Amino acid sequence: MVHISNSLIWREACQAVYIRLLSCYYNCIKKHKKHIQQALSCIRFNYLGISFGLVGYFIALTPSLMPRPALFMGVVAGVGFAIGYSIGVFASYIARKWHRIAEPNSATKHRAWVALGVVSIVCIAASSLLARYWQNDQRALLDQPPISNLSTLTIVSIALAVFVLLYVIQKSIGWICRRITNWGAKLTFLPPYTGVISVFALAIFVIAGTITGLLERTAIVAIDSSYKSANNYIDPAFPQPNSRLRSGSTGSAANWEGLGREGRRFVSSGPDANAISQFTGKPAKEPVRVYAGLNNADGRHAQVELAMKELERTGAFDRKMLVVATPTGSGWIEAETVAALEYMHDGDTAIVATQYSYLPSGFAFVLDQGDATSMAKELLNTVEDKLHSMPQDTRPKLIAYGLSLGSYGGQSDFAGENDFENRLDAGFFVGTPGFSEPWRTITRDRDAGTPQVEPVYHHAKVIKFVTNSRDVLNDTDPRYKIVYFQYATDPFVWFDARLLYAKPDWMREAPGRGVSSHLYWFPVVTFLQVAIDQIYSLTISGDNGHDYSQDTVAPLAAATKPQNWNADKTRTLQALIAPPTTSED
Repeated sequence: MVHISNSLIWREACQAVYIRLLSCYYNCIKKHKKHIQQALSCIRFNYLGISFGLVGYFIALTPSLMPRPALFMGVVAGVGFAIGYSIGVFASYIARKWHRIAEPNSATKHRAWVALGVVSIVCIAASSLLARYWQNDQRALLDQPPISNLSTLTIVSIALAVFVLLYVIQKSIGWICRRITNWGAKLTFLPPYTGVISVFALAIFVIAGTITGLLERTAIVAIDSSYKSANNYIDPAFPQPNSRLRSGSTGSAANWEGLGREGRRFVSSGPDANAISQFTGKPAKEPVRVYAGLNNADGRHAQVELAMKELERTGAFDRKMLVVATPTGSGWIEAETVAALEYMHDGDTAIVATQYSYLPSGFAFVLDQGDATSMAKELLNTVEDKLHSMPQDTRPKLIAYGLSLGSYGGQSDFAGENDFENRLDAGFFVGTPGFSEPWRTITRDRDAGTPQVEPVYHHAKVIKFVTNSRDVLNDTDPRYKIVYFQYATDPFVWFDARLLYAKPDWMREAPGRGVSSHLYWFPVVTFLQVAIDQIYSLTISGDNGHDYSQDTVAPLAAATKPQNWNADKTRTLQALIAPPTTSED
């Protein structure tokens, strides 16, 4: 009852705010009616542009992979209307320019605009209501609470504001272009159109240079400075480890301060031998965790050398299993997966990682995308060289692991199936971005008749794709050793530049688990939708989106194949490392 009453109070408060805003809006219009009329008299909307804009508005509100709050639905809808409007304006220009269509008389134009006004109101209202239905249908698929009735008004309001902003920008650009054209036309000593083209080229060069310079001097510097400070922050919740088997401890060549924020979290957390013994019921070893941060050494090669020294110091090459983990852009390694691996294999493990950036993965990919692959390749190759120098019967098993941008970097040194089979004992790649290789090639060359979301490659002889942990809960197939774990609803996996102009296979096939049956592909708009989905995919718990922490044990066990493992142990361990979240409802 308390939950219900709180919801009613919140709804009534929102309604009161909306009523107050509408009242202020009405009073403002009444007070400045004359000025508003003068401003509106300068605006000349295009009839065909509005018509196409309505289509763009409707398309933009169709569902994608993730449910979106009303605010972002409004933003996407406003962009969709603006794109449609621009297409309509261009079509109108072509029709008038090349087909010499006669201008209708004033009475006809008036009736047409009145009709379009009525149609616009009906279409926008119907589209917004339908969008709310689609969103709630998708939220039900993902076990998310529905959005409120007030969201319709929010969608329309935000969409209108975004369209007006883009319209003003478009008009400003048009004014600048006309000015440039006039200046270029005055250069009469040049051949026809050469002056205009020259002035345009110069303007674009100056504007692009100015924007690039501003980004480099302000935005990029500010971003870098902010995340650099965050990387240096020492969180008291993660104390310096006492165990000599961890980097950053006393006697470690990798000093505590240089590990970076995520490195310090990695080495100071995870189960110890006692915790593992309590889970397994038998003696366990203290796991080895090695990490080399950006501030631990000067340059990639020095970091890798430091990591190798730490592996030697901690006795990592005497363990049963050695995991080369590639972190995400910030240096983060998912705690649940590495802890699960240590529990599964009785702590007889060593995990090594080297930091290549302190920026979030999105910024790291754009600004330093080569660093993820270069660092991963050098560390993996150096570890392999060391293992090859050891007697074969004393070498630890070599495992490669990466999540998100870590998956992109971690698999980048492999040419394909044979390379995986010859060089690794197991590989676990999670939430792989769609631009990664060899994932993209393997997915493209999948066995005929298998879906893009869950492909089968060469009858899963070496490589297994998993989209639902329950499918491998009891899987003991000894053939495959590489597992790609990916959800059908993870936009990081399915985002691709080709969404701009081509419909992907996963949208031609039957919808994957959690994917709306109302999902359709539209040029440009679908690209924008899936791009925005990536923001919200990190907040969706369970077995959807880009958070795999509550579902990682079963596919990890399928890849690394711990001894005497079964489904009951999988369930128990998953509940131990990542208890399922519960809704307030």
